[in-house]
Amino acid sequence: MGLQRVFIIAGFALFFIAVQLVTLYGCNYSFRAFRNKKTRIAALAYILFLNLSYLFLFYRYPLPAELKTTINYILIYPCFIYMLLCLVLFPWFVLNGLFVSIKKLWAEVAALIGYDDTKTKRTVSEGRRDFLKIATSALLLPVGGGSLYGTYIGRNRITIEEKTISFSDFPAALDGLSIVQISDLHAGVFMEGWELEPYIEIVNDLKPDIVVITGDIISWGAHYIEPAVAALGKIKCNHGVYAIMGNHDFYGDIDALCESLEKSGITVLRNKWEKIDFFSEASPLYLIGVDDVWATRYFKKRNISLPDIISGIPEGSFKLLLSHNPILFDEAAAHGIHLTLSGHTHAGQIILPFPQEHGYSFARLIYKRDYGLYRNGDSFLYINRGLGVIGPPLRINCPREITRIVLKSSPREKGSTNG
Repeated sequence: MGLQRVFIIAGFALFFIAVQLVTLYGCNYSFRAFRNKKTRIAALAYILFLNLSYLFLFYRYPLPAELKTTINYILIYPCFIYMLLCLVLFPWFVLNGLFVSIKKLWAEVAALIGYDDTKTKRTVSEGRRDFLKIATSALLLPVGGGSLYGTYIGRNRITIEEKTISFSDFPAALDGLSIVQISDLHAGVFMEGWELEPYIEIVNDLKPDIVVITGDIISWGAHYIEPAVAALGKIKCNHGVYAIMGNHDFYGDIDALCESLEKSGITVLRNKWEKIDFFSEASPLYLIGVDDVWATRYFKKRNISLPDIISGIPEGSFKLLLSHNPILFDEAAAHGIHLTLSGHTHAGQIILPFPQEHGYSFARLIYKRDYGLYRNGDSFLYINRGLGVIGPPLRINCPREITRIVLKSSPREKGSTNG
């Protein structure tokens, strides 16, 4: 695992160095202001300053909260905005480079066949520079403006989503059971333990019966396990806190994470289930937890076998599945699991304001179910948008989320929702 992590970090660093070089060369070509020596030196000095962020991305320094917040605002956040701008402009400048290469190749061919295109060459070169300047500006302005808003304003918003889901076969003894779900904390450079604590206070104020944490407790490594678990250990609820592992939890010391969670009183469900019968032994609820599907496949070289995991649960029992990745939902529904709680998608951290009933998120580029409540027959899925961020530390029209779900027994129909 340690060697894999080194390769991941090294690959990320080398890739982004290449992206920066291509982007800076393209900007230097497009904007004449960069031809000024003082402007070029100032820009390069600031870029070198932003790259100091690497000192904080892969190692945790136990800094005072005020100092860490200052570093985030003046160094790390601007660095990620710069990284995003580079990633947006990179393919544009690569395509331009291909155009230039083809043009040079044509010039050599033209010289061989004796064709004189000097006038065309001069006109195209000047027009291309103007076009590049306009097109690059058109990309920079909305992406840069949106990134500033999402990083400094949007990412600080949070909503408490309230859902009531009714089932005809939900145990009457558990009627009104309240579950609070948090997901995708991503403890790391953007979520220190002290940053997590205010959200834990909100969870406690909701006075839940059960709290579930649906994966990605950390972003990577082991440096943030202790402060994250210390904050999670302050959760107060009536009948237990349960956690599962997300894909990012595999990128660090997952065994140390699970051990630390268990010591803090949090039950970790790794491809197993637990019988919850605190109201009535005759009418229990079976809570099932599975590891992340993709991480299991990549790191453990095996697949999650849902039928094997639930094989010991009595037929006809009410089953609730915690699955970090919502991709398991259809299989869960086919095996009679009543409710699946997931995270993972972050709703892409950007949700468009249309369509009105369910804004299109960037996560829809990958997942057919991106956030919110879904139904397949008598089975329901809820996807939490998460508390943390990954990649660019921004959220646009996609606030952090804490979900409170109330389960009701309803004889009227197989399954219904409210809220």
